[in-house]
Amino acid sequence: MLDEGIAYLAHDSKRQLVALDTLDLDASPTPPATVVFNNVAVGEIVATATQIVASESNRLHLAQKDHLATIDVVSLPAGEEIVSLAAHGETIYASTNNRRLYRVLAGALPVNTYKVVIENLIGASENNILNLTVSGDYLFFSEGTNIHRLDLKTFADTVLELPDTQAINALEYADGNLWVAYRTAVASEVRVVDAQTWTLNEAIRIPLTQVATSLAKHQSFLAIGLGDSGVQIIDLNGQLPGINPALLTPTAGSVFVQGDKMTLAPSTTEGINSVRYY
Repeated sequence: MLDEGIAYLAHDSKRQLVALDTLDLDASPTPPATVVFNNVAVGEIVATATQIVASESNRLHLAQKDHLATIDVVSLPAGEEIVSLAAHGETIYASTNNRRLYRVLAGALPVNTYKVVIENLIGASENNILNLTVSGDYLFFSEGTNIHRLDLKTFADTVLELPDTQAINALEYADGNLWVAYRTAVASEVRVVDAQTWTLNEAIRIPLTQVATSLAKHQSFLAIGLGDSGVQIIDLNGQLPGINPALLTPTAGSVFVQGDKMTLAPSTTEGINSVRYY
């Protein structure tokens, strides 16, 4: 995972999560590494605004970004093995092997157990909830061969099914669109869905020679992980310019009373010229 110029890598054989400065990667073939978590079988890795989060079984290992030696752990209920993670602002979303979806607010480190918030958003889906990705307004995920858009304010769940889908391999939200890598009986490809109208864009269809394992989008480039076959980079050449209008703060579900201070901030400023709140 890459966050603010730092690469976070899971070292399976050493049971570690390490941090590497990307500038050091350019300067040396053997750059110095900082051990973030030791003796941890790292599953998923995400970053909140202030913390690095790694899953292990039912545990969330947390490290403070500006002082990686400050670490702690938050646990989901016993038996809930985490299978997918996403984060937005300071909120962590985790799905488990028991087909449940949780929202976690860990708070500042070290953890104050009395202030940790763990909410069960979905109690028992039909299939495992996978490929979590979030815009701030919506949480997107795959469940079986369907794609879900969960409204984080109303918790209304809207489902979209792609034609002839046999498996959803990866999801990536960026700039108002949801990128979907999926497999049919005869092909693997990437399609794009408008996150607001929840409709499939018929003009963009990217065929793949291998099954995709991950997706990442930055500006006009789409990176597609192809497992052992490497990474394919697609220049979208100006197609689908967009913005993410969702708020970074306050966190969805926040409650304010008279005298509280509310901080308003967009998720990203890319492509935004002005903002009006109402």
